[in-house]
Amino acid sequence: MHSANDDFLIEIFLADLKSEDKFIRELAITQLYHHIGAHRVREVLSEAADGESDPFLKNMIGSLLAMTSAPDLPEDKPTASSIDKNALLLRWRNHELGIKEMLQSISLLPSEQHISTIMELISDESELSRLLPMFSPPGELVRKPEIIATLAEKLYASDYIFVIRLISFLSEHSRNHLVKALPALLKHQNFMVRAEAIRFLFKISKQHALRLLEELIFADEASRRSASTFLLLFPFEDVQHIVLSLIDSGALQDVFLSKLLTHLVANNPDADFFKRLTISEVLRKDEIPEIEQLRREAAEALQLAGIIDRNIEEFCRSTRERVAAYIKERAGVNIVLEQDAAEKEKVAAPLPQKKAAKPQPEKQQSLPIEKESPAPAAIATEPTKGSEKPDSAAEKADSASENAETITEKVETKPAEPILENADTRKLREILAQESLSQNDRVVLRKLLMSGGTVDTNDLVLQILARFKPSDSQAIKWLEDSLEKLPPKGSLLAIKLLAELNPARIIPHLPVLCVNENEMIATQAIRLFRKHNLKGLLKQINSWLQEDRERSWKSALTALLQLKIDVAREILIKTFQTTSRTSLIKFFAPVFIISPDHMTLYELELLAAESRGSKHELISEITCELKEVLGVTVTKGNEESGTANIIGAGIHVKWEEFKQSLEKIRYISKNQQFIDTLTGFAEKHVLKALLLTFALFAYTFWPDSSISVPDTSTSEIEQTFSVNQKIPELKVGENRIFKLESYDPINRSWKATGLDGQFYRLKLPVPGDFSAGFKGDFKILYFTVTKLGYPVVTCELVAKLK
Repeated sequence: MHSANDDFLIEIFLADLKSEDKFIRELAITQLYHHIGAHRVREVLSEAADGESDPFLKNMIGSLLAMTSAPDLPEDKPTASSIDKNALLLRWRNHELGIKEMLQSISLLPSEQHISTIMELISDESELSRLLPMFSPPGELVRKPEIIATLAEKLYASDYIFVIRLISFLSEHSRNHLVKALPALLKHQNFMVRAEAIRFLFKISKQHALRLLEELIFADEASRRSASTFLLLFPFEDVQHIVLSLIDSGALQDVFLSKLLTHLVANNPDADFFKRLTISEVLRKDEIPEIEQLRREAAEALQLAGIIDRNIEEFCRSTRERVAAYIKERAGVNIVLEQDAAEKEKVAAPLPQKKAAKPQPEKQQSLPIEKESPAPAAIATEPTKGSEKPDSAAEKADSASENAETITEKVETKPAEPILENADTRKLREILAQESLSQNDRVVLRKLLMSGGTVDTNDLVLQILARFKPSDSQAIKWLEDSLEKLPPKGSLLAIKLLAELNPARIIPHLPVLCVNENEMIATQAIRLFRKHNLKGLLKQINSWLQEDRERSWKSALTALLQLKIDVAREILIKTFQTTSRTSLIKFFAPVFIISPDHMTLYELELLAAESRGSKHELISEITCELKEVLGVTVTKGNEESGTANIIGAGIHVKWEEFKQSLEKIRYISKNQQFIDTLTGFAEKHVLKALLLTFALFAYTFWPDSSISVPDTSTSEIEQTFSVNQKIPELKVGENRIFKLESYDPINRSWKATGLDGQFYRLKLPVPGDFSAGFKGDFKILYFTVTKLGYPVVTCELVAKLK
């Protein structure tokens, strides 16, 4: 696997060498340090050095090539009698000798001059790339404690390639010097130096290393691709939570990161990782559709490794169901698994068999995705329960046998049920069986939408809207009015249709729908809230957290589980910091356990240290559980264990002091986030800000050249608005004759005159062949008057007049 990773990385970095972005090229050059031994890498670097225009990057490439270059040996090898320390140093400064030849010559000097000569050579050298070959492999002289101490002083040099190589050298031969400089190296201005320091930190403090690695990846969008490649250098079981955080942040939509993550998943079969991946799919598949294919890759890796021997399709389906059950058990929230594709196919299918089937009013409340049984026993299931949870065949049979007498009574007491098959119902069934809506069908549908209907017609209307999806105003208004009137499954379909046809009209209803007692409706409303108005959802979550209602907390928990973990973490940590209610902390703790990461662990540890009493005990308990999920070792003597580990690594520092220095290092600071937000806002609205500043300046300093007007008291000025037109008396259901004058497209109404000579605004919901000058007899359906006394009439045409 190591070889496969190397080949994969080399191709990535060689491609980045051709980037137009200087920062990307710099990252590629420093990353290729780990692969400089490959012949192809050296060839490409040589070509890149010839074409590189930036002097700094050109020197970096030269430093890399110097690691493997072998300068020509002098023809006359010096003898011990002819070697002089000062002469050797002079030849070194004149670039007459390479470092390996220099070391060979120094070995011929008197033994007491070996160390002093090398120390002087290292201290005075400004072109550190010349010293790189001394590390591969390091000779006995280079491994002397005095020489190592002199080299350690160069950890703060400006040659990043040399510093990176020196960190690797010291991690093998002198960890004490490296640990002392580690806090500064972890905050180094160069990205790759920080990354190399994290690699060393992983050997002595895995928890802090993984936390800093995660922050390093997410700190800068520009370096995220290059930083993500470091995941290949760590054991997959330790970095899988960072992989999941990348997926959670939308990395699968980036071509490069998608290939990297697929490579990691396909080459590292892991059952725990597959479970976490399934949790992400269940919670956020609608936002990250690419996760389904990645999960299939993970399942195939498990199959190839012999961990599972089941059909992949069946395995993926069953694990989704089990993970949904796990979330419900762990968090008490039922995340409903959507079957969108199946629903659309079944909703779109015509139902001609209903023409011959006996009318069953109790089953009309169900969605068309459910199969109807023509047997009378099917009526035995209660309408409300049947609409909320589909029963199995065995349950239906038991229910039918237990309520046989009830069925008989229902059938006997309702002999007139076929009367419900009125003209409207028959017409709606005919429309549903057609391939498309004709103009006449649209007129009939609009009338029924305006007049309302029974349970039977509402169910048929919903099926027609789901199949043909008309987007006119009457259909939208009917869906809005029916959101809370229909049965649960009918309301769920109405929510989806309204969000699809006109998302702006569903948004005002979402805060109420999110706290619906039906979990399917609440979950779907939260998904739509997140999709169409994320800022509004975050504000609503904070509002729910301040309430004491269980339903509000449950909705907040469902929403937080479906958000990105960094967003959910920020909301909950702020709430935990300010609240003293341990019941609230305990209720929302499953968010961190279901979606664990090292940054959350770090924040909880800080919060536990700041808390007291029962709050401290609860947060410490959550922290220990999170450590178990993350695979971080938990012992009773945690501090003593950390000290033992670092001493066992041959390092002599106090663990407590070292840990405190690490905890202060953050790559993603809250101040920086605030500054980035202000900077982004300023860049986005800079033009508006300049225009506003110019307007204020002009208003303040522009010379006043207006003509003076005598001051008039406000008491002398009176404005009176009144409507002199008499409001006509109109009654709903009566006929009136109107003549159309002009059409108002904004208000979708006609300006018309009546026989009394007054002007009216006519709204004609049923379309017809209308034009200016049209005169007809209209039936009044609805009548209202504006605040200014302007009559508005909703009517339909009865007859056209000449």
